[in-house]
Amino acid sequence: MIPNTMFPQLPRMDSVGQTSATRRRRMHIPSIRCPGRPLAALTLLAALVMAAAAPALASRVLLKVNDVPVTNFDITQQLKINGLLGGPRTRQAALRQLVDNVVLEREAKRQGITIRDIHVDRTIDGMAKSFGGLPRLKQLLRKRGVRYDAFRRHVRGLILFRAVTARLGTRIKVAPSKEEIERRYRKILTDPRLKPVTAWRLRQVTLAVRKKGKPGTVRTPRKIVVWNLRNIDLPVENVAPVMREQLFQARAIESQQIKSRYRGCASIKQATAGLFNVRVSGIIQADPRLIPGPVKQAMREAGTTKLLGPVKTRKGIRLIAFCGAAKTRPSVKVPDVAVFRRIQDAQIIMRRFRGCATLPKAAHGVRGARVSDYIDADPRKLPRQLRVALAKSGGRKLIGPVRTPRGIQLFAFCGKRKIVPPKPDRKIVARMVQAEAFQKVREKVMRKLRQKAYIEIRDKSVRLN
Repeated sequence: MIPNTMFPQLPRMDSVGQTSATRRRRMHIPSIRCPGRPLAALTLLAALVMAAAAPALASRVLLKVNDVPVTNFDITQQLKINGLLGGPRTRQAALRQLVDNVVLEREAKRQGITIRDIHVDRTIDGMAKSFGGLPRLKQLLRKRGVRYDAFRRHVRGLILFRAVTARLGTRIKVAPSKEEIERRYRKILTDPRLKPVTAWRLRQVTLAVRKKGKPGTVRTPRKIVVWNLRNIDLPVENVAPVMREQLFQARAIESQQIKSRYRGCASIKQATAGLFNVRVSGIIQADPRLIPGPVKQAMREAGTTKLLGPVKTRKGIRLIAFCGAAKTRPSVKVPDVAVFRRIQDAQIIMRRFRGCATLPKAAHGVRGARVSDYIDADPRKLPRQLRVALAKSGGRKLIGPVRTPRGIQLFAFCGKRKIVPPKPDRKIVARMVQAEAFQKVREKVMRKLRQKAYIEIRDKSVRLN
């Protein structure tokens, strides 16, 4: 038996007898310089280091078994294979499987056992039947990121194990008793995940949004009633303090002249003709809900044929003309125009919604709207605010719009459903118990074979046992 060990790494010598480290110290290594932008330089350097480190980590040799390297990438592939075939899910177990495959190769060679490619192909064909055929199996392997050559090595290891144990005279015959299978079956039935649960049936609408939009000004979708107003100002400016009050009185008299001539907004130009320094504003759209009550009442009494005022301000005398009401879509400033547009689309869907069955129809015609199928959700795992809102909606209206990493989402409550998980099949439980017993026997056999192998550990974090 050769004990596990790791030889010290000797420095590599170049042609003139100097180590590479010595030569590097004598070399001038230029640094990245970005005047005025040290953060940009650090970001660039970090990106280069990460890009170079990714393949290095994957191909890092963790250990060698009989001079055959085992890398991080090999462990990742083995874990994916185990996830597909139902093997162990820990890195330590996957590493042990890879070590065992190398050990079995050497033991088979010592015993004169030859496994041809045709044997591996036949075994894979037999396994592929449970996946719907070989093309379907290869498709699943590609989808899970498993290389086909790694899968072939795994299958070859299974064949080698049976061949080696048969040559050694070890009988791998595992037949668990009916009592043991029944005991495991009863234990599985006590799993809380197999108890009936009441699920909420939900549907959601997703409106994709770009990660970062731009601020801007947009018009609201709904029209509101506004009052069209115009200000008539008679300013008092550039006057000595002693004359200021007299000028205010003079401007107030002029405002009375304007009021006497006024016959409506169209007559403002004629009403102010001949008066010095009169300023008339353009149309001002005011929300009547924001106008103080007394002012609103005075405007209603004045109507469109009389002016409101005069009102003394800091800069002079002001008259207010009410030019009637109108419906318009006001403009608002928003921090993200794209998000605002998607919220408008969501509000269109909300107005059309008449129940979960009508959700696809409500979203029809809205650009990029994706409606999900019915989703069975555990209400205990939903966010509290969403759970309360869904319960109050009763399926009569959509909840939202909600900003999520996916975009703008709407949620519909479609009722409740009791889900009874299916009971496990006794045949599946029997195979599971048999597989566990087989794994124990396999580990017992492989532990003896591993003692004959030369294992050189390269990474201190590696643990085989």
